Amino acid sequence: MKEEKFFKFCPNCGSVNVKPVYFGLSQDFAAHSPEMKCIDCGFNGFIVESTAEQIAAFRKEMKRKVH
Repeated sequence: MKEEKFFKFCPNCGSVNVKPVYFGLSQDFAAHSPEMKCIDCGFNGFIVESTAEQIAAFRKEMKRKVH
């Protein structure tokens, strides 16, 4: 059985370009937050984790709602 690969993506824009948020004076002594930041749209919050097929379906649904 092939194991599915999960990716973190932004629930606001559907991008997979997300980075962790750090609090503190420097990254050496920083505390890691459970929140993530989307680099593309600037969304700061909890990020969704899903498979590539589900992300593609989510993006398609977002495009359908916009137009």
